[in-house]
Amino acid sequence: MLQIPPEILRTVFTLIREELGLRILVDLSSVCKAWRDIAQPVLWSHVVLNNNTLPDFIESHANATDKLKTVRSLTLHIQVITLTLPRSQYDSDTLESYESHGCPKSQTLHRSIERFSNLISPKLASLESFSFFVNAPSVDEEVIPADDGFWLEPAILGRLLRSLPASCTSLELETSGTDWSPRLDSHHLCPDIRYILPRLRHIKLRIYSLCSQILSQSPTDSDDRHEDPNLRQLQPRDSANLVQANFLSTLSICEYSRIKAGRGFMSCPELRFRLDHGVKPHQLAGSSDFESKPLLLASNLAFAYKTGRFPVATKLEVVELKWSWSDTWGGEYEDEWLDMTDQEQQRAELYGDVILIRDCVENKTYPMPRRYIADGMTGLYDKSDTCVIGAKDDLERHAENTIWKETIYGARMPFGANTTLAGATPRPPPVLLTRKEWRQKSKKGMISWRREEGRPGVKIRRVIPLDGVDVDFDHSMMPLLPARGDPILGDDRVSQVAN
Repeated sequence: MLQIPPEILRTVFTLIREELGLRILVDLSSVCKAWRDIAQPVLWSHVVLNNNTLPDFIESHANATDKLKTVRSLTLHIQVITLTLPRSQYDSDTLESYESHGCPKSQTLHRSIERFSNLISPKLASLESFSFFVNAPSVDEEVIPADDGFWLEPAILGRLLRSLPASCTSLELETSGTDWSPRLDSHHLCPDIRYILPRLRHIKLRIYSLCSQILSQSPTDSDDRHEDPNLRQLQPRDSANLVQANFLSTLSICEYSRIKAGRGFMSCPELRFRLDHGVKPHQLAGSSDFESKPLLLASNLAFAYKTGRFPVATKLEVVELKWSWSDTWGGEYEDEWLDMTDQEQQRAELYGDVILIRDCVENKTYPMPRRYIADGMTGLYDKSDTCVIGAKDDLERHAENTIWKETIYGARMPFGANTTLAGATPRPPPVLLTRKEWRQKSKKGMISWRREEGRPGVKIRRVIPLDGVDVDFDHSMMPLLPARGDPILGDDRVSQVAN
């Protein structure tokens, strides 16, 4: 057989993994011992597990220390568990037991995560990136997994985070609101995040509840949410208790569920407040009686950045959805609509539904308008004030603009400058249309589009940043657009762009 230099084979095997997936590479590794010795480290560089493969992986590799040492990234894809039969076919005692203790598959998953934390995680000596990513249920997304006995126990997730080796510097925790407990004294996950934050370079969080204890420890009790610093603005006197994360480059917090099966975000103080006032955990749907209070977590992140706690950070963002107006609302809103001028109505239509980017580095809030157009397509003005059109979920991922991407074989890790691991290649992003491309295929336009903007050098700015990251946003905060039909050149909403 022709002797191919090992470094060339390694490159070829890496390309095969990225272009064709893992199955073909597994087959190639069985051709001969020489190929196996080169292919195995490439296969083990990025490990992807799910509910079904996790137990067998633990059983088969708990003692495979040499192989575990070669893992650079590990992704746990957790599938939301739902009942296999209609609820009407279960007796009331069984359903009550599931709601209190979890269904059998959910209990099995919890045990597997615990065993992973004890037997596998400490042996991942070369692990650099860890992703815990919850996927939508394989059945109807309208189901309520909590009623079927599925949730992710925060205490188990906390032990998992603390078990990660010191080499792990990138973390994605994407539970999409499924991390909660049916117990009134549920575990507080934020101190566990704070525990590993000093060594992290990249972190992305989309979890059920979150507070400023990821930044600052309570001076009296680290697990007491009544003393949570999120109840007040951090001050210079709090600096001594702030976490120091000298390596942190990017932090993204997404405050809404990515899947319909998840719960909406709420702050930890809000969660504790509701539980203390007799609301049962099963009845907590998330967000938000506290919505009128400016988000102090974002302002405390900005404070920590300003005081030098994240000296190399380039991206510290909190992303949330905000509805302050809809033309489908009736009652008093209908009367308010009739009292508006034409320009005020245009503003309400444009900024009534936005994705907010709270940029804690710039200390600004970016309202990014979005609006359903037609045929399953939605328009969005992104942070750069560029209009893009696509499916709603794709636009939300585009707006979040995190560096976390997925390969064709399901491995999730950060991609960007100096972050690519072991030759990994992200899956191509969904195709989004520009305004021009959309207008070529459809006559239906997004509200606030102006015909005059077809002229070279003319653009009306829609995404206008607001000062501060704790803005309690409302559409009325935004300046009016130029009146329809009026000349737009010279308006302070208009920027002149190069021809």
